[in-house]
Amino acid sequence: MISRTTAAIILAVMFTATTVATQTRSTPLTGTWSFTVKTGDMTGMPTVTFTQRDEALSGRYSSPLIGEAELKGTVKGTAVKFTVFATYQGKREDLTFSGEYDGSGAIKGSQSNSWGSGSFTATRK
Repeated sequence: MISRTTAAIILAVMFTATTVATQTRSTPLTGTWSFTVKTGDMTGMPTVTFTQRDEALSGRYSSPLIGEAELKGTVKGTAVKFTVFATYQGKREDLTFSGEYDGSGAIKGSQSNSWGSGSFTATRK
């Protein structure tokens, strides 16, 4: 027969494991990603760091062309949308990304800004 203390410990461990697993599943984009962005004849390879809290997405975008910039967006199911709030040559330049997370560490989609539109792929670092 299991004592009440042993039963309480088993339940506490099960609850903690379930909570950690749920948190991990609910924030799959949190982390650092390598992007390849193609717009016209230009290809950029920025690094993006995401922080996902439920459906809210925030983070940093870093590239030689843009430098460091803040981003904000949403994740709904597998749909990922975010905007990078950048400054280029002294002017505000918003980069808008819209894609799909494949569930195994890749995002693919489209990107647009005032220079034009294109595509992107991203993989987790």
